[in-house]
Amino acid sequence: MTHAPRTNSETAIIWVLRILACIAILAGAAGLVLGPVTGPGLQSITVSTDSEYRFLSGIWLATGLVLWWSSQSPRDRAAHTRVVLLAIIAGGGGRAISLIVAGYPEPYFLAALCIELLGVPLVLY
Repeated sequence: MTHAPRTNSETAIIWVLRILACIAILAGAAGLVLGPVTGPGLQSITVSTDSEYRFLSGIWLATGLVLWWSSQSPRDRAAHTRVVLLAIIAGGGGRAISLIVAGYPEPYFLAALCIELLGVPLVLY
């Protein structure tokens, strides 16, 4: 199947998706292998928290892989990309609830919150 040449904006979206994918793949893989020691501001955790952290790291890894796959053919895989980006926004919503209920996290997590609730919606737009 042949497509029209990519526009500058489409090329930019591809690179943004690939950057997001790399972040998710690297963070997810590190979380799976190393566990919660990969995050800033570490505290003593339970076995259940470790299990949940590694589970969510696996989802994060899979999210990155889908974004990378989507970036290979963005026109054909736009629906997949939107679903994954909406999932990331939903996760950012969870971080925002945590901020309100539990207080301010480490700066790393505030940066992630900004990306999830401000940057990702711009990609969707």
